[in-house]
Amino acid sequence: MYLKADIKALDVKTLASKFDVVLIEPPFEEYARAVPAGATVGGAPRVFWNWDDILNLDVGEIAEHYSFVVVLLRSGSAEGLGH
Repeated sequence: MYLKADIKALDVKTLASKFDVVLIEPPFEEYARAVPAGATVGGAPRVFWNWDDILNLDVGEIAEHYSFVVVLLRSGSAEGLGH
């Protein structure tokens, strides 16, 4: 099964299965600075994530016991990674 969703807004209790691979591409503010057109979505301001948002994700609720969790980072977005 493939699911593309806003993981922060997803009610994981409605899912009937868990995933072998979880790919997270957080919208960091650094991306909007690199590409100013990315600062809005349909004219509305984009909501950016910080490292605390990622730490607060309950990935264990949607990931299988043996699974891959990948967080995509672009150049420059590793600021705060040691958090």
